[in-house]
Amino acid sequence: MTKAESNATPRNQSVDAFRLLAALCVIILHVEYPDVPREIAVGLRLMSRWAIPFFFIVSGYYLAAKSARTKRLDVLPTVERLIWMFLLWVLIYAPFVVVQHNLTTLLKIIAAPAFIYYGLFSHLWFLPSLLFGYLFISFCRHYNLKSMLPIMSSVSVGVALISGAYNIFELGFPLDFDLARNWLSIPFLYIGFLFFQNGFPNRLISVLLIVVGVGAQVFEARFLYGAYKFSAYEHQFLIGTLPFALGMAGLAFNDVKFLQHARLSEWGKNYSLGVYLIHPALIFIVAKLVALFAPKLGAVAVWQVLLPGVVLFLATFLLNLLRRYWAAGFDFLFGAHIKPQSGD
Repeated sequence: MTKAESNATPRNQSVDAFRLLAALCVIILHVEYPDVPREIAVGLRLMSRWAIPFFFIVSGYYLAAKSARTKRLDVLPTVERLIWMFLLWVLIYAPFVVVQHNLTTLLKIIAAPAFIYYGLFSHLWFLPSLLFGYLFISFCRHYNLKSMLPIMSSVSVGVALISGAYNIFELGFPLDFDLARNWLSIPFLYIGFLFFQNGFPNRLISVLLIVVGVGAQVFEARFLYGAYKFSAYEHQFLIGTLPFALGMAGLAFNDVKFLQHARLSEWGKNYSLGVYLIHPALIFIVAKLVALFAPKLGAVAVWQVLLPGVVLFLATFLLNLLRRYWAAGFDFLFGAHIKPQSGD
């Protein structure tokens, strides 16, 4: 294991570059591949599943670093920013829901209790999930209930598995994976804390974790299809996703030299969250433009595989323009105008 510094966390360019790669993987998960050979489409999705857990681990690591630096854990400013972003991006996506469906559907989604978990577009679940995780960790630390963290982490992972990929048991009551995944922030934020406090895997162990995770995911997908006819294309969280994400995070924290690039670091640091939030809108707009101006292109397998890269480029380009020419607007989108109180 590699020990983390206890009082300082200098900028790790490789973590920032991995953030950008993780953002690309999220886009891969949200693009459809109807004309791509099934095995390739399944592989693309399985090899991208590490991305969201990675974001949680990195968030937990830097939250622990801030706590060590300030000698206290204050999540209130971050919680305020997450609430701000959730509500603002709900407003941004409201017109897309109306265009795709109608105003009645929009109002029904907003009025539903599940709105606080998912917002209007499914990808927005990441924000309330992160918020719940921060609040739970803060609660446990404030009331000296740290032993609850490994317990709740295990429960969260177990419920996510048996309500999703391993929904093969007769429990006598329903389990909703979409709801269960909102609590997956807790185990991965906790892992980020452990990485900071106890050290993260060295490069060799990180690579081994990645290999084990990838292999496990492939085995699980094949097993679940063969035994239960569960689609390998639809899996969102598997047992192998855990070591896969741990390995990718460990590799990132080891500050891989060939990723120590100032531009990649800047893009990952400044735009990965923006890419995550804006990419479904860009996928929608690009699909409409292709259907209008090059309808045959949308059915080309190569285009479907390249589309995530195109969306990443467009998102990064637009966010860079916004940040360069209207910094206040850029900050507004991501709650950067919400500042900690003096002394925080």
